[in-house]
Amino acid sequence: RCGPAGSGAARKIVLISGAIAGVTLVGELLAVADAFGVPRDAALDGLAAGPLAGAVARIRSTGSDFAVALAAKDVGLATDAADLPQLAAARDWLRAAAAEGAADQDMRHVIEHIHPA
Repeated sequence: RCGPAGSGAARKIVLISGAIAGVTLVGELLAVADAFGVPRDAALDGLAAGPLAGAVARIRSTGSDFAVALAAKDVGLATDAADLPQLAAARDWLRAAAAEGAADQDMRHVIEHIHPA
């Protein structure tokens, strides 16, 4: 239980927004790693050993299916509710990936639109 009617949906938006933002942050960190000459796998392995472990696991997962377009919709609900610059950036990455043809792909593919391998 998390409160009156609608609280469950609100909680879902909070939780999924954190997961989605983590994935887009890892995408940006891969761009930083590349700029500094850090190999992609070394960067992912290092990130997997810290607080972004869940996001890295999500990126490496091949059995997940949460479409980029749905992730953009959910983060959009969060950014409609409050002024959230970091989530707005995640939303914009997702929308761009969707516009570039990844709308129906799993959200892990957004990192390829942030920083292609």
